[in-house]
Amino acid sequence: MTIKDTENKIGQLFSNTLNITKKENASDLVSSFAEEFHRQLASISNTNPNKPAATETSESDTMVEEFKNTLGTKGALTFFQDYNNEKIEKMIEEKKAELMESKNNTYRELLASMTPADVTEDVRRTLAELHNRGYKLALGSSSKNAKFILEKVQLLDAFDAISDGTNITKSKPDPEVFLRAAEFLGEKPEDCYVVEDAYAGIDAAKSAGMQAVGIGIAAGYAAADVKIQSFGELLTLGA
Repeated sequence: MTIKDTENKIGQLFSNTLNITKKENASDLVSSFAEEFHRQLASISNTNPNKPAATETSESDTMVEEFKNTLGTKGALTFFQDYNNEKIEKMIEEKKAELMESKNNTYRELLASMTPADVTEDVRRTLAELHNRGYKLALGSSSKNAKFILEKVQLLDAFDAISDGTNITKSKPDPEVFLRAAEFLGEKPEDCYVVEDAYAGIDAAKSAGMQAVGIGIAAGYAAADVKIQSFGELLTLGA
């Protein structure tokens, strides 16, 4: 048997295993893959009517030994590992992408029911007053639905810029989302305030060299430069 023949034979087994494992939608993909691949090896003896029946162990050992003799032990192990890792990782990524798409569709369905009533008057008054005082406002979010949400609650015009999942590649606590927001506003990071209700957001603001204002849960975070209990308190920061 040539190297190419052996690779094709092993490759077909891996392909069969991946297809079956994927169809079963197993929660533990790696374990299920291993079990199914072992079953595939064990069934080889039944595919050739001219061959005598072989035990699961002997047929598997023969297959692996043949592969080792053709490529060498190190080469065989490398082939197994590379093929296995590449295919399993690809399958996991495909499944993850599928789940993320499903989650995002469900999320957007929920967001579709949002109305202006979902934003408090305190928030609307504060944003309007900040604009009246000459502050530039940007929304920073890793979500790709930021603009959609602002449109639903009729706050799109309240912001001068949007830095979100459509124009950034890294999530908080990476500072990219806030650095991009400052860039869009034409301001230096050290001249910006970030209002955050999450620890990761506070860390991102600090990493960006900005003043971090904690609200909600983040008001209890020691790393926050300023801590407020209500959105309206933002109007006192520059007083």
